[in-house]
Amino acid sequence: MLKNFSYFSDITPTLKKILSLVFLFCFLLLEPACISLDQISASNTITKKDELLLAELRLVKLHLDQGDPSTAWSFLRPLTKIHADSSKVLNLAGITHLSLRNHKEALKYFEAAYKIDKDPAAALNISSTLIALGQYHKARELLIALLDKDSGYPFKERILHNIGLSLHRQGKLKIAQKYYNRALVENPSYYLSAFQLARIYQKLRKKNLAIKQFKSAIALCKSCFEPVKVLASIYLKEGYQKQAEKVVQDYLKLKEISPIDEKSAHKLLALAQKAKKPV
Repeated sequence: MLKNFSYFSDITPTLKKILSLVFLFCFLLLEPACISLDQISASNTITKKDELLLAELRLVKLHLDQGDPSTAWSFLRPLTKIHADSSKVLNLAGITHLSLRNHKEALKYFEAAYKIDKDPAAALNISSTLIALGQYHKARELLIALLDKDSGYPFKERILHNIGLSLHRQGKLKIAQKYYNRALVENPSYYLSAFQLARIYQKLRKKNLAIKQFKSAIALCKSCFEPVKVLASIYLKEGYQKQAEKVVQDYLKLKEISPIDEKSAHKLLALAQKAKKPV
């Protein structure tokens, strides 16, 4: 169900995609940061009590995947009382509050999870929440500390991405661009950085580079609607109606897109079809 991922400010592919992309995931607000679900995996040897807890957490994650964080929290809330010393429960509580956009509550749970086992994945989640709260410098301090020490965390691209995102949010585009590129060197298939890099090119008015990078982002996450929407919008702005139609039509051929994204794509296609063809 949830693969490894991470997501915050850029786009807003559905929570399911984002959680599934980042193996963690990076839940997304307007611009996804890297959120990690790494802590929620089961160990090799677990008790009956652990099995029950994991089953309950899977139910919570199912509701998150379905874009229903309110129901997820209704199931998870009592677990935070019963298992107040479980980093898995606390970490998932933080992710749930992020999806509810209760950032201060999310930070409280992530910090509590980090105090228990000092897991770098929890620190990454703290940084994502700090970025959402506009505390960019504090987020970078935490992330740079993770880079400087040998934490054993295997997904360095997520750390680099969040550093880039904190700079991006502050308008420091050239430096942010360097960190997104470093993340992509670390992991060329890392969708979040590919998408954010495309946004920087777009902001810098580098049209051709932006188009190329949005295409790369689409290739990395075929079911993500946001890069499709932005790319189609660029084509329409430039008068390339047929290209805009094609990128949306190709997206609609996919079977795994969500009903919400499918509806949005049909609206975008209708808009493209009404657009005047270039003279």
